[in-house]
Amino acid sequence: MILGIGTDVVAVNRFSRWGHYTHRQLQKVFSKQEIFDCCNQTATVLKASSYTEQRLAARFAAKEAFYKALNGVMLSLNIMPKQQISFLFVCKQVQVLGDLFGRPIFDINWNPLIDKIGYAMPPVIIHLSLTHEKSVALAFVIISEK
Repeated sequence: MILGIGTDVVAVNRFSRWGHYTHRQLQKVFSKQEIFDCCNQTATVLKASSYTEQRLAARFAAKEAFYKALNGVMLSLNIMPKQQISFLFVCKQVQVLGDLFGRPIFDINWNPLIDKIGYAMPPVIIHLSLTHEKSVALAFVIISEK
């Protein structure tokens, strides 16, 4: 049974200036591994490229789509979180990685999320689909019962 669905579309050009941010600035939204994966470098300042912008935009969209799907799960299960859960808080707990075949997957630190929600989440399966083109990036997330 589907518990939550989230989707997000992002204009890639929003991330053109992000390509000039330091790793420290980017870590407010992205993990070190995500930054490395998107930029394929370890320099302290990124080199802006359209591909880097597309990859950052897709991961940002994935985090937003997960945030929306998570809210859907809480509605489906009639859970009222004991604390407000902000998008930036979720960004710190969720990272987008690639599996052995290069497919995007989430790596989620559930403990801080569960602490904020105030309830243990049931076992779930999370499906993630990403795409990006020159001007847009899109993410789609489905959270279902295991």
